Amino acid sequence: MESQMKAGDVVQLKSSGPKMTIDKIRTIQGAPGADCDWFVNNEQKSGAFPLTSLKLAEDARPAVAVVSPKTSWS
Repeated sequence: MESQMKAGDVVQLKSSGPKMTIDKIRTIQGAPGADCDWFVNNEQKSGAFPLTSLKLAEDARPAVAVVSPKTSWS
């Protein structure tokens, strides 16, 4: 899963923590990593993490809408 992460994805540390947005994918100490940004009490924070320590945030996956052909929008 880590190799599919890209800039703009919302992630969390596998051990929990705040939701973060990946700013850039890059090499950190010879391994794939990500520069991430997040907020704590309206204060922006940032840090670099190995991709192996990150997971996509559960609610960051695209929602699927199912619309019945008989649905009326009026």
